Amino acid sequence: MASVDDSSNTSDSDSESIEDSETTDSFSSFDESEDDIKDYSNISDGKTHGELPSSLEADKENLKESDSGSQELQTKGLTECKEFLRKLSIFIWNSLAKSEHVSLLKDFIESEFFLIDGDSLFITCMWNKTLKKGQNLHFFYIVEQFLHNFNQKDARYVIVFFKDVENIFFYHPELLSLRTALIQHLEHNTEVPIHTEFSSCLSPEWENFLKESYPYFLIVSDEGITSRQTDYLNIFILHALQKKINVVLASGQETNVLRIFGYQVQSLYSHWKFFEQVHQTMSLLSNMWPEGADIRSIVCSLSCSVVLKAYKNMIDGVETTGKPREGKDESTQDCDEALTLQEAADLCRMLCLSVAFLQLLPLSQRVKSRIIHCHWKKKLSPFLRMLKRCEFFILKEIKTISKWKVDFTFLPDLTDNLLWKNIAYYYEVENCTGLNLEVGDELMEKYEKMWNTILNLSGDYDFGGSIPVRRTLQHFLTQKEISSTVCKPEIPKLGLIPLTSQLLEDYAGDILEDLPFLSNDDPSIITLSKKKEFDERKHWHSNRPLDDDYGNTKFNSNANSKDSKKQREVQKLYYFYHIFGESLHGRHKSVRIVNQVTAPPPTKTSQQKKIKSKKSNADKIIEENLKRKQAEIEKKEQDKWTVMSVMIENEIKENVNNGIKNLETFLRTCASDSIKFLAEMVGMEACFMSWKEHCLSREKKPKDVNIAIQLMKRVHMIHEKYPQFMEEKHRKKLAKCLKYLGFDNLAESLYSQRDLVNNLVTEDISKYSVQMGAARFQLSYMGHYLFREERSDPDPRVSHFIPDTWQRELLDVVDNNESAVIVAPTSSGKTYVSYYCMEKILKTSDEGVVVYVSPTKALINQVVGTVYSIFNKRRTKGGAICGVFTRDYRHDVMNSQILVTVPQCLEILLLSPHHQKWVKRIKYVIFDEVHCLGGEIGAEVWEHLLVMIRCPFLALSATISNPEYLTEWLASVKRYWQSFESMTAKTTSSKITLKGSKQNLRKTEKPSYRVRLVMYKERYNDLEKYVCSLKDDDFLISHYHPCAALTVNHIEKYGIPLDLAFSPRESIQLYDAMVQVWPEWPRVQDFEPEEFSYFKEKVVIMKTDAKKYEEELKKEIINWIHLDRDKVDQLLNYLKPETFDNAEGKKRANFAGLVEKLKEMDKLAAIFFFYNKKSSMINCMAEMEEIKRKIRKLTEIPAEYSYANPNSVDHQTLWKILHRLRNGRNAFALKALAARGIGYHHSSMQYKERQVVEMLFRMGYIKVVTATGSLALGINMPCKSVIFTEDSVFLDALNFRQMSGRAGRRGEDLIGNVFFYDIPLPKVQRLLKSNVPKLRGQFPLSISLVLRLMLLVMKGDDKEDAKAKVLSVLQHSMMTFDQPEMKHMLKVYFIFSLQFLAREGYLDQECNPRGFSGLVIHLHYHEPSNFVLISFLEKGLFHNLCQPMKQNGPKVFSENVMETLVLVLANLFGRRYLPSCVKKYKRTFSQSKVILNDLPKEFAAAAEEYNHKIENDFGSFLLIVSKLADMKKEYQLPLSEIDFSGEEYGDSELVSHLMPGTENRTAVSPFPCLSEITDQDLFNIDMVNDIVLRTIDVHDENAPYFWLKKCDRDGSRRHLNAYALDFYKHGSMTALTLDNWLNKGDAFALIKDFGLLIQAIRISLEELCDDEQDDVVLAFGQLGEAYCKKIWGKGERTKP
Repeated sequence: MASVDDSSNTSDSDSESIEDSETTDSFSSFDESEDDIKDYSNISDGKTHGELPSSLEADKENLKESDSGSQELQTKGLTECKEFLRKLSIFIWNSLAKSEHVSLLKDFIESEFFLIDGDSLFITCMWNKTLKKGQNLHFFYIVEQFLHNFNQKDARYVIVFFKDVENIFFYHPELLSLRTALIQHLEHNTEVPIHTEFSSCLSPEWENFLKESYPYFLIVSDEGITSRQTDYLNIFILHALQKKINVVLASGQETNVLRIFGYQVQSLYSHWKFFEQVHQTMSLLSNMWPEGADIRSIVCSLSCSVVLKAYKNMIDGVETTGKPREGKDESTQDCDEALTLQEAADLCRMLCLSVAFLQLLPLSQRVKSRIIHCHWKKKLSPFLRMLKRCEFFILKEIKTISKWKVDFTFLPDLTDNLLWKNIAYYYEVENCTGLNLEVGDELMEKYEKMWNTILNLSGDYDFGGSIPVRRTLQHFLTQKEISSTVCKPEIPKLGLIPLTSQLLEDYAGDILEDLPFLSNDDPSIITLSKKKEFDERKHWHSNRPLDDDYGNTKFNSNANSKDSKKQREVQKLYYFYHIFGESLHGRHKSVRIVNQVTAPPPTKTSQQKKIKSKKSNADKIIEENLKRKQAEIEKKEQDKWTVMSVMIENEIKENVNNGIKNLETFLRTCASDSIKFLAEMVGMEACFMSWKEHCLSREKKPKDVNIAIQLMKRVHMIHEKYPQFMEEKHRKKLAKCLKYLGFDNLAESLYSQRDLVNNLVTEDISKYSVQMGAARFQLSYMGHYLFREERSDPDPRVSHFIPDTWQRELLDVVDNNESAVIVAPTSSGKTYVSYYCMEKILKTSDEGVVVYVSPTKALINQVVGTVYSIFNKRRTKGGAICGVFTRDYRHDVMNSQILVTVPQCLEILLLSPHHQKWVKRIKYVIFDEVHCLGGEIGAEVWEHLLVMIRCPFLALSATISNPEYLTEWLASVKRYWQSFESMTAKTTSSKITLKGSKQNLRKTEKPSYRVRLVMYKERYNDLEKYVCSLKDDDFLISHYHPCAALTVNHIEKYGIPLDLAFSPRESIQLYDAMVQVWPEWPRVQDFEPEEFSYFKEKVVIMKTDAKKYEEELKKEIINWIHLDRDKVDQLLNYLKPETFDNAEGKKRANFAGLVEKLKEMDKLAAIFFFYNKKSSMINCMAEMEEIKRKIRKLTEIPAEYSYANPNSVDHQTLWKILHRLRNGRNAFALKALAARGIGYHHSSMQYKERQVVEMLFRMGYIKVVTATGSLALGINMPCKSVIFTEDSVFLDALNFRQMSGRAGRRGEDLIGNVFFYDIPLPKVQRLLKSNVPKLRGQFPLSISLVLRLMLLVMKGDDKEDAKAKVLSVLQHSMMTFDQPEMKHMLKVYFIFSLQFLAREGYLDQECNPRGFSGLVIHLHYHEPSNFVLISFLEKGLFHNLCQPMKQNGPKVFSENVMETLVLVLANLFGRRYLPSCVKKYKRTFSQSKVILNDLPKEFAAAAEEYNHKIENDFGSFLLIVSKLADMKKEYQLPLSEIDFSGEEYGDSELVSHLMPGTENRTAVSPFPCLSEITDQDLFNIDMVNDIVLRTIDVHDENAPYFWLKKCDRDGSRRHLNAYALDFYKHGSMTALTLDNWLNKGDAFALIKDFGLLIQAIRISLEELCDDEQDDVVLAFGQLGEAYCKKIWGKGERTKP
């Protein structure tokens, strides 16, 4: 990049375009002194050229001369450096090219923190297209807005500025000064954590910081302002990745490449002599202005004083020598053209005056500034650069003067370059022609004070007085030529099309009168398209029936099908669901037959007392019969126990574990409590004898405490479960066991007679003791056996278990027809209420429907399987119990009583105009995993469903951090429906009264509008965490105490997280650590387990007692912080485990060894979570290869070399399950892995493949599964252990809780285990202590949705009901629940949407849908591409393209036509962006083109025309909603909240002249106005986000704008991935993974979706077109067949 100083022979006009471009689209103006070389073959040393001579430069030249002896060595080193940098850049581009575009703001929470590279932030904001050079305040607004967006999401971040990077900017003083001001502003005026103490990213201090904090990720730019900065950023990126820190590009790209080496960069030197002058002058000023000095006055006065003195010295030096600087070409004119000293003083006087303006004028007045098109002349450049360099030194030095109280508030507003030039223009153009305006007394006073200060600081130098401001006639400015393309468009006439709609009146009638409307004779109204009204039922010409979104979904056979083949398919499907359900709940679960339809039960709650009634004779007879049957059962159990007791007793004595296993198997099947008591007594005595024998045999060797645990467990069971059967002899036996274990106090409490002691005197029983107190023993070894406080009274509503209190509340909710938000941990039993709700509807009605809404298809299959396995009801012919509706297929939707679906499909039914009769049959809706309401994709659909349903609902989740907020919002929605239905009932009642037919009213169950919040926080099983590392090829597995995740700062700021739970063992560990760290702890005895009040003298410690101990310990830790903060720090560090880090490859190679280690520890079955689908499969294969290596010589797989459990499933069932894999893509691999007890699971597998893995894992056949996040969301795959084996930006608090919740199977595992393998310890800490994200409202509307709502209102069967649903959607957005001021904005957006639809011909003036509305609605997922597709169709572009090769005979289209058609569709619907750096990465691709070509010329022109309309409409919308802005906040910086408002200054003619307010600037943010932004710029969609008033909270994404060319913040083009077109050309999935940077699973999913899209367009076009031989319809048909053939190897695929 050429610099100004290297272009001495350039004319003024030419140089101005280089030197002082007013926008930051080009940084030429900042690169005047450095060759910005991007080609590494021409790297130079970047020496500064063209500055005026100074002593500093002389020193620099002398330094180079003294070092000339090393010139050759330097040249050699430079060559090597260039080659390294070239390879480095290629490596970075290769890495970043594979990055994914992800949302960064989905799960930021209080404990997550990430890094922002300050210099990347600096240059990213400098690149903003709206920023003019020198507009400091606007720049600071952009920075604060960038950071404020993070703060709004509760993000925690740290900004780091490295010292050495300062040197990269040193020859760019404009940037250097601004960078320094930014750092100090963030430090002084905001609460953002700033680090400036690190020298570089390679310093040891920085290494330690990363190791201790381990940020979530690093936001950094991959492109610098200069080539040197780009090199440095490359090194920074590589260093971060090498430290296993994910990198997110400042432009929004993310990469997860790891472990890459770093490179040392050298620092540059400082200009010390210049710095000393600044220091001396600053000392003088600090004495003149001792306190409260404004930073603007300080910087202006010091910089002008120092620079003027230095400038005079330099000029004097040139005049003395009479020679230009050595080494400069004599043709250079800089010295001859340089400013005179008086001209420089004039420039400084005008600068002082501009600063006085800044101090006195409010921002509201400054935004009225006129626009002049002028540049500083080139010859001012050296002097201006000196001012900026001096400004930098001042800001650096001012930090060192601690005694000087400086007001840093207005640091962001040091200078205003445009204001400075405006003043200069007045004095050199207008004032010289006779215009003489009063400055104003107050302005003049501030200006004179500043200039006099400069004169005082200058000492003997005479730069002239303050008046006149201009003493010379030299022009400083040159006129800039304005091209016609740069001129801003005029604001279009604001006028709305008059629309007639009752919905519009009801919703937005209050604002319609304030809006401008066009008259009916306006040309815009007359030219409105008069299209045929859209009839969603029939074709507009042929009356042929049309399908809606429901009808277009692939149809599978219903239960009422008459076709015999389809009936067999239905039977097979039901049989599979039955088998699938058995894997979920076991074969022995009772099937609930609910054939009898009964009346609704009377409303009761579990708290209501039962009414006692006198028993009749019949009741007495029934009671006697029951007693007789019970006696017979007990007799049979007694006989059975008599046979088994001796055998079990002997087994316990021989092998305690096997014997106890058999004993507990008998106890589970035994129905008699008295027999269970006898069995427990026998088991206790056998364990006691085994313990005695074991202790005698071990002598001094360690004892197997497991026997003592089993003995104590039997004591617990007898004491707590069967106290009614205990006699004195039994208590004596229990006491004896406790005495031998060493628990004398407990033995005494049970049996205090001296006989027990006398019997034991003759024997030394100390050798049988466990050598610890009873409380410590129970907490340390029996935590997972401790009894929970469970209710013993059965609930008649539940037959197969006794529900807890909170579960009974859920049953009450359903019985009372109420709604509930249910928040409870995974495996706690919250899902049971869903099936209770289903059972109630099945029993009480043949017409009522329960809808179960699940976020994923995998969960749908799980629920359907459960329904078919537990319910059986005889339906009328054609009826089904359960139906399914997904985007891929549907069956039994309208004829079932339980519909299981995804949110998008239920929305289709609710918004369908002619399915409202079915919708009214819905009695309950169950939302599973309702926290998806806060997700990034599809969240608005969940919101629509929750506000549209009129019936009660159940909303279930394990991970909501603000359930109270959600409940309040939903309660407000229910109040709306209560009001509506009350009005409807009154209307209906009055009509019936008029007709005189009250007796026709049917009694119906009274609906309830109450919304309860039911929360339960306790997991049934404890979770214990472990960290795994490699040490000498062996696995070191260390327990990770939850407190090890805490820090003192975190506890002080947030407290101890509520869900940071301890197991009882961990409570003891914490107590022991506290004693170890602080032996003199005053309360040590209070927390001694044997003395703790809840444990003392307790034979059986309950789980609630252990929780009390845990809570008290947590309180004591907080108390320690007040007593001695350092002790807490020592305690937390003491609990941290020791780990060892190894190379990535070594960890991967030893993965199979980790599985073996877990097998040895009896920690299988286990799920190993990976975030890379490829890793998931690779590790499965590696595991299998390891097993194969061990058994290569054998023909069968030995049990010891397989994880499979062949006894868990019979051979026939196994064959039937594996048979479902036939014809699958991964059938062979999955079968081979399953034979060895291994499976893998990820979202890109076919659903049948996932089902097989899930079923075999649940049945216990497969013990090892590697999975991605596909198993996190509610899939029922409980296991003993969960292992996190790969770090990722996606591994956040929410996903961690979902995934770890799989561990600990209720009823099978006593404790859950979570292992961290290859996860950095700081990341583990944050996962444990972080809260899950809060649910937040999102923008609820889109234009496609508005069209769907209008279709429902205008065409619905029940108009009032339809309107009520639509009003609920519009009025009850979660976004407006806590921001009521946003309701007005949504109303205007709704009107804007209607206007767009009317202008484009989708609605008429009565708001009836017309034209292609059906196709738009069918493709609503793809807005705005759906609208662009219609514009192509209407303009006939597809007909022009789709010309058959022959007009006669069958129409066939050429390959060129097909490829062009795919190109167009890929640009519309295959919009997957590549990183902008992909263009730099010169790589030869084997088969794919990778970068998608732009749309063909005629299509691009049509898209541009469409976009122009959108820009006009959206700009008009923004002008209207600008009135809703909070202008008080608009005049504040977003982050620091520094206020720039105030009373306008009216005592100056000059101010009024310079700021006339002739530009329209009422609808844009005042800060961008300083860069000459006006309201016209709102009609440029590319600028909207940067200039719109921020408090109205509207963004460009709310406009259906079709981005033809999308760019990053730095202006780099982001290209689309050509995967869809590439696949059509070569048909290779492998090529997509190798060339297009897609993993195989994603590639298949994308291609499949693209193929389905083609089919969807084809079907819609076939229905809409009269001519079956239409060229476009046939072309899409040919393309659909061809694409499906490439995907499936045949024509259009049918679902098996």
